[in-house]
Amino acid sequence: MLASDLITRVRYALSDIDKKRYTDARLLIVLNDAIRDIAKNTILFAEEKQLVLSNLVVDYDLSAIMATLIRAEYQDMPLPMKTFQVMDELNPKWQLEYGTEAKAIVFDEQKNGLIKIYPIVQNAQNDHIVFNQLAGIITDISYSDIQPILADHIGDISGIPANGIIKLYYIRKHPRITALTDTLYIDDLIDTMLEHYVAGTVLMDNQDTQNVQLGSVKLKLYYQMADEYTISKAKGFTRAEYEVAYNGGI
Repeated sequence: MLASDLITRVRYALSDIDKKRYTDARLLIVLNDAIRDIAKNTILFAEEKQLVLSNLVVDYDLSAIMATLIRAEYQDMPLPMKTFQVMDELNPKWQLEYGTEAKAIVFDEQKNGLIKIYPIVQNAQNDHIVFNQLAGIITDISYSDIQPILADHIGDISGIPANGIIKLYYIRKHPRITALTDTLYIDDLIDTMLEHYVAGTVLMDNQDTQNVQLGSVKLKLYYQMADEYTISKAKGFTRAEYEVAYNGGI
């Protein structure tokens, strides 16, 4: 769907097909706000990918695609997810430890897309690091040099054994919409929610009591729909379901 298709639906709801009351620029601003709200508070942009572990590589930058990491699995088992603060409090030297398998993902609560693998995995199946420089394989790198090897299905990386792959469940980022010709990567349910959010928000801009009341109804419909898809209500993704207490054997 193009942004223009969604904006046309919004204009019908606003009785503003002739574009006399609301500019395209204003509607696109609110559309981006709606997309961010859905990504932040629901699982409607949830996707999964297989992350291939690279030998001795600790840092993986997934911020280009990931808004929020909500679950990880390793060898068909939930992989604990810990914040830097928790790991630092329980084991100040955790970043120096080595192992042959991943035991936890460590992340910053404010930057879920930047993750560390605990411990430093030795003998991982993938020794080739893909990076964004026109040079050969390098050995001294920082996280910003690594281009993680990702796949949508196990079949895409069938040569990698199970202990070399972490399955990630995450909320994907949606590209910012800057023009009516931009593409919206959404399904039929989300476009209805976006219509309610955009129309409701711009109606609230108006000082007319009737418009404000209609805008309030539209926004209420949006929040009712969004509430059914919150992360806390998604049984397969709730953090309480898969987080486990840290212990010395992790």
